[in-house]
Amino acid sequence: MTDQDDDDNITTLEGDKDASDRARRALAFYFDGDAAKIEAALEEYDGTFPNFGVYTRQELEEHIAPYMMWLLDRWVDLDGIANDWIANGRNWLLPDGDEAVHVFLTSRPMADIDEREVDLETGNDDSEPESR
Repeated sequence: MTDQDDDDNITTLEGDKDASDRARRALAFYFDGDAAKIEAALEEYDGTFPNFGVYTRQELEEHIAPYMMWLLDRWVDLDGIANDWIANGRNWLLPDGDEAVHVFLTSRPMADIDEREVDLETGNDDSEPESR
């Protein structure tokens, strides 16, 4: 569970029971109570954050040495990266009112859970043609 010393940082991790319960309720509403889709989505759950920008920054911070953080603050377009991650299907977001967003890892953000199945043997998504 993450430390919540800062009131405006509601970042939670997968192991945080409150966050996963909150995500489960949002998914139940989104999927009209379909238990199979809810469970499948929870397997991709990556946390609950105040907004997607906070998540994006946290992900980037994991890959940048502490002495290089000034580059992130000064030169990196976090909004642009966040938009790319959504457009490219890295993440799927489920808003939770005005106060938070649930972040899920996925290869196709706008598809239903069952449409995002990937053939594990080939690693290809059967719904999209291969480019040559």
